[in-house]
Amino acid sequence: SHYSWDGTLYNGKPASMITSREGAQTHSIEPASDGIVSRGVLLDIARVRGVPWLAADDPVMPEDLEKAERLQ
Repeated sequence: SHYSWDGTLYNGKPASMITSREGAQTHSIEPASDGIVSRGVLLDIARVRGVPWLAADDPVMPEDLEKAERLQ
């Protein structure tokens, strides 16, 4: 699965590089086939702040992460 916004993929690549006929011409999972993360943690910063979501330009600061760690 790939995600694009306004026709653009990560690193400015055009979303047109992914088609149903040819598949993904960029952003292949192959480089990560040996694994990139062994464990992940999701922190709900919006919940910690008491809001339904964060705006795209709303920064998440280290103290937000630390507070979320303590509360979750």
